[in-house]
Amino acid sequence: MSYAEILRTARERIDVEKIGIKEIRPRKARTGAFLLEIPGPAGAAQADSLATKLREVLADKDGVRISRPVKTAEIRIRDIEDSVSQQEVASVVAKEGGCNADDIKVGPIKRAPNGLGTVWAKCPLVAAIKVARLRKIRMGWTSTRIELLPDRPLQCYRCLEKGHVRAECRSEIDRTLSCYRCGSHGHRAIECDGSVNCPLCADAGLPSSHRIGGKATTIPRISRNEERMERPGRMTMPNRLLQANLNHARVAQDLILQTMAERDCGLAVISEPYRVPVNHPHWMGDKLGSVAITWRQTRESLPCTPIEAGEGYVAVKWGDMRIIGTYISPSFDVSRFEERLELLEACLGRLAGGPIILAGDFNAKSPLWGPARIDVKGRLLEEWATAVGLCCLNQGGANTLTHSDHLYIEIAKRAQTRPQRWSLKQLDEDILEAAVLAGLWTTTGAEKDLDGRAAETQSMLVRACDMAMPRATQRPKKAMYWWSDSIATLRHAAMRARRRMKRARRGQSDPEEIEAREARINANEAVNSVVQEIQALDLRVAPQKSEAIFFHGGKRGRLPKIELAVAGVSIPVKTSIKYLGLVIDSRWNFQEHFRQLTPRLERMAMSLSGLLPNVGGPGGKVRGLFNNVVQSMVLYAAPVWAEEARKGKVIQRILHASQRRLATRMIRAYRTISFAAATTLAGVPPLELVADMHAEVFDSVREVRSRERITQVPAKEINLIKHRARLKLINSWREWLTKSGHTGVDIVNAIRPRLQEWVDARGGISFHVAQISPDIAPSDFHLFRSMAHGLADRRFHSYEEAQKWIDSWIASKDMSFFRRGIHVLPERWEKVVSSDGQYFK
Repeated sequence: MSYAEILRTARERIDVEKIGIKEIRPRKARTGAFLLEIPGPAGAAQADSLATKLREVLADKDGVRISRPVKTAEIRIRDIEDSVSQQEVASVVAKEGGCNADDIKVGPIKRAPNGLGTVWAKCPLVAAIKVARLRKIRMGWTSTRIELLPDRPLQCYRCLEKGHVRAECRSEIDRTLSCYRCGSHGHRAIECDGSVNCPLCADAGLPSSHRIGGKATTIPRISRNEERMERPGRMTMPNRLLQANLNHARVAQDLILQTMAERDCGLAVISEPYRVPVNHPHWMGDKLGSVAITWRQTRESLPCTPIEAGEGYVAVKWGDMRIIGTYISPSFDVSRFEERLELLEACLGRLAGGPIILAGDFNAKSPLWGPARIDVKGRLLEEWATAVGLCCLNQGGANTLTHSDHLYIEIAKRAQTRPQRWSLKQLDEDILEAAVLAGLWTTTGAEKDLDGRAAETQSMLVRACDMAMPRATQRPKKAMYWWSDSIATLRHAAMRARRRMKRARRGQSDPEEIEAREARINANEAVNSVVQEIQALDLRVAPQKSEAIFFHGGKRGRLPKIELAVAGVSIPVKTSIKYLGLVIDSRWNFQEHFRQLTPRLERMAMSLSGLLPNVGGPGGKVRGLFNNVVQSMVLYAAPVWAEEARKGKVIQRILHASQRRLATRMIRAYRTISFAAATTLAGVPPLELVADMHAEVFDSVREVRSRERITQVPAKEINLIKHRARLKLINSWREWLTKSGHTGVDIVNAIRPRLQEWVDARGGISFHVAQISPDIAPSDFHLFRSMAHGLADRRFHSYEEAQKWIDSWIASKDMSFFRRGIHVLPERWEKVVSSDGQYFK
């Protein structure tokens, strides 16, 4: 008996509307069975009722089996005592799981070594989960343990392979009668006494000392080319556009641009825009400024090209479509309305030859797009659209009249899909007729409109065709007459080698990568040549002590991962190396050298803070000695980095920070003193200027050696060169102090005219004398803040504001020249300079 006869009989005797079934969807199961799906929340109960009716109607039909398919799961029950039977196991599980005992399959009870039984059972998934949560249930005299088994992989019982079922099997080997334990024919696994052997693994040349289908079976699945269902085209940004009337509102125009970005829309047709940007690459407006089109330019967007603009309309080419935006004012009478339609008709004629979308605001009323009534302009627009071959995009009763400047009309064009085709050679007419009869069993879609009923009928026919025959695949191209299997084998090998080569060279096709690789090869060749020359002189190379650096210009970027081979040892290429105590970086700016030197200088300055206190401690000569020691550390290899220090602001900041702390210790000054004031009072020039002096001495001595062709320059000549360089240093220092921006201007201006005498003076100044600098806050003011009228501690306050404190302090000291300022008493200043520090005592 065919499926079509069964469905025809069922339709004559069963009224599905009385059961409450509104829709039936036929489907073909993987096993080849005919399924009837009933959607909806009450589908399960309705399916049970339909199954009962079908059993009653088809009870006298031989070969017809009606079942209610449910998702099942497997459980294992342990510790069963001898008096429990299979029927009792099924009844207990059905009672605890809340299902029918007929839906439960129970296997034979097997006895364990402890005398208790173990049984396998298969029941509905809901019941299995409910029973497994109990963990233990009572059967007979004992409590049994329940275990939920994992899902089994899909397996074919014809070839015993995984991944498909018997109805889809294409294997040439039939293992239907094979024993699951030994793989032989003629008996079952429960009766087998032979050695364990898996025929699947044995045929594949793999270890086969295990059962078929167990975890040890590692045979890969045979791939099946399943029929691919046609999927509707996905909405992408290039195929979506917006349409809106902004009523000349600036905020509304900003909002639609943001909405385009949020919704991934590629284009927008705007009526009554606020403003159309002039000469903008992504905007185009009409001649009246009443309508405009804007588009987004991203990597995924479709190309957009302006075509033309007229009075009240604008046209662009967007991908393969022509988009026309228009606006007709509501103040136009019928004659002017018709004139505008004639302009649009002429534009449509010029753009013929591809898909066209006409969007905008016509200010006409019609039930097709909004109002329930129609006016004269709406009737004219309907007639005109029909005449020029345009159709309205509205679906059913969708209203596109929004009366809002922020509620947009979104138009989406689906990607064109391949037409649906089926293989008629494999058509099963019985299944096709049965599927159509099942689909027409109910009156689905009667309450829908014409478009809805047409769509429902189309879906039903597609499902029927999918059940009756497979989808047609792309027809293979005919091979050339000279093509052969040997050529195909060679082509396959060549393509495989090409793919391996491309994978090996992946990421190495960049021009900079190629240049870096060539540079590495050349460098390795040069290093090998040097190593060979060294070994030819009976010398040995120490590759563990070798270092490599990558020099480059001002460009920033990551360091290429390059290693050089030195005597078989890989040497990584770094951005800096330390050579003879000098850190050389990849740009020759020596910033890394001073970054590494800074912690040492900081530690030295902290140590000197304890050795050289402000009050008491060593005198000026000892403090100058400490400064010279630290300065010699900083000025190591000064001729090499002097030029970079003179130009580099980063190096100068590092040097000034360390030098200011040392100078503060020398002159016993307060910690807020500026760099210019501290170094001037200490008589120490900035280190970058001192480095220039050393570089000039080095260059001059080398020039004398090359000019006179001597190896040792006389001491007298060297002293003369140093004297000239020192005079140049003082002049450079004086020019540096003249520059604006230095704090402590008063003390600097007082010393600058006599800078040479101040530097050549021997001795030092005391802590209290150092506080006279207007750049410093004296310590006594911090101890006796009440004397300063509560003034805040900041620069210049003791010199300019705390007059009471200054007057009382100077009155107690025999230093009247400070009241008028040392910079206005040259004769007193002469005594200070010539006293070699004794004047302050």
